[in-house]
Amino acid sequence: MLILIISITLSGCLEENLSDKSNIIYVNSFGGEDYITIQEAINASPENYTIFIRSGVYKENIVINKTVIIIGEDKNTTIIDGNGTGDVIYISKDGRANISGLTIKNSGNKGSPTNDAGIDIRSDNNNIIRNNISYNNF
Repeated sequence: MLILIISITLSGCLEENLSDKSNIIYVNSFGGEDYITIQEAINASPENYTIFIRSGVYKENIVINKTVIIIGEDKNTTIIDGNGTGDVIYISKDGRANISGLTIKNSGNKGSPTNDAGIDIRSDNNNIIRNNISYNNF
C-alpha cells in the first residue's frame, strides 16, 4: 500500500514538471492567449521556442533577431499585414526562423526609397514554407 501511495504521489510531480517545460508561445489578436501581437511574442521568446499564431489579421511589421519557429494556424486566415510600410518580416543577421502557415502581405510602397519586402532575410539557414506571400514591393 505504501509503495502505491508513493508511486501515485511521484507520478503527479513528474507530470506537472513536464507540462511546465513547454516551449510554445501562443498569439491571438483577440486575447485569451500569451500575447496579442507577434512582435511581443518574439521579444519575450527564449531562443528556439515555437510561436503559434491563431487565425486573425495582425497589422504589424515584425523583426526576428533570434532563432524561432513561427507557425500560423491557417495560411489563408492567419495574416500579417504590413499596412504599406516597411518590411512585413525582417530577419536580422542574428535571426534564424522557420516560418509557415501565414499570409504575408502589404510591405512598403513601390515608390519608397527603401526596398521594402514581404520577407527581408539577412541571415542563413531559414526555412520559409507553405505561406501565401503577395502584394509586396519585393
